Amino acid sequence: MATKRLGTAMVLLLIAAAASLPGCGSHDAFSRVIVEGSVQYNGQPVPKGAIWFVPQASMGIEAPTGFALIRDGKYQTERLKAPIAGSYSIKITGFDTVPPTAAEQAEWGDREFPGHPLFPEYVVTETISAETTTLDFEVPVSKKSKRR
Repeated sequence: MATKRLGTAMVLLLIAAAASLPGCGSHDAFSRVIVEGSVQYNGQPVPKGAIWFVPQASMGIEAPTGFALIRDGKYQTERLKAPIAGSYSIKITGFDTVPPTAAEQAEWGDREFPGHPLFPEYVVTETISAETTTLDFEVPVSKKSKRR
C-alpha cells in the first residue's frame, strides 16, 4: 500500500514538473496583450502575410516579439505570441494568391509556396497599451511596391 502511494506521488510530482517547464502550459512571465485587426493594401484586404511586433530598445526592459499570420486581411495574436504593453516597430509582409510558375514550384519543391510579395516589408511604429485590442493597418502604395 505504501509503495502504491509512493508511486502515485512520484507520478504526480513528474506531471507537475513537466507542466512547469518552459514552453508548456498556456502562460509565461509576461502580461501579454492580445491584438487583432485588419491589414489592407491598395484598398483591398491582404490575402496572406505576417505581422511582427518587435519591441523597441526604448522600452528598457526585456520584451517578447509578437507575431501573427494574416489571412484574408485579418490577424489575431495568440496568447503566447502576443506583445506586451510598450513601443513597437511593427513589420508587415503581404503576399498574393497567384499560383507559382513552374520554375517557382520547382524551387519550392514540396514546401508551400507563400505567394508573390505585394509590397516591400512595411514598418511602422505603434505604442501598445494594456487596453489596446485592435490595430488596423493600411499599407501605402508606392512605386516600388506595385506588382506588375
